Amino acid sequence: MRCCINSRWSSRVCDLDLLSFSGMVYPNNETFNYWYKMPLKCQIIRKPNRLLLPHPRLQDRAFVLRPLMEFAEDWIHPVLNLSVKQMFSALSKQERDSVSPI
Repeated sequence: MRCCINSRWSSRVCDLDLLSFSGMVYPNNETFNYWYKMPLKCQIIRKPNRLLLPHPRLQDRAFVLRPLMEFAEDWIHPVLNLSVKQMFSALSKQERDSVSPI
């Protein structure tokens, strides 16, 4: 699989991430797992050259999960089979507390 090598997670004017769509795993489970299991040191310099669904890092980000819990706490991740509430609860207390509810 090819990927573009650039710096990641830098400041942007606008950043929109599509988290999931209708329970779809796109383009496939193999590609999702490649990015999901990628070590952090590689994630910092690599980025996919296509859309990935569900977003491979959504389960790691309190700033995504906390607002999502406001309206879809029972949504189930199509690969991990965990609800938003379960994924949020699995984060460290420090991570959970770093984001205020909206």
